[in-house]
Amino acid sequence: MASTSVHLPAPIVEKLDRLAAERQTSRNRVILLACEAYLGEHQADWPESYFSASLSAEDLEELRSAGQEMESTILAARRDRGVPPL
Repeated sequence: MASTSVHLPAPIVEKLDRLAAERQTSRNRVILLACEAYLGEHQADWPESYFSASLSAEDLEELRSAGQEMESTILAARRDRGVPPL
């Protein structure tokens, strides 16, 4: 499973933690379910062919190369901010 980092205001984290405790699950699971629900509600917002692979092999390779270049640039620019204060 992919991992991501999201910065949330403390009041939202507190609400997430309360909901997770009520449901006897993890904060991560609550966030995952919320994301799935949101995406399900907005699935129709995407044009039907938006995710189709109708690009030529040349266009796909150019897109793949650009994605790899962008990822390399982002990774090179990242900074470790250390552990956030409590």
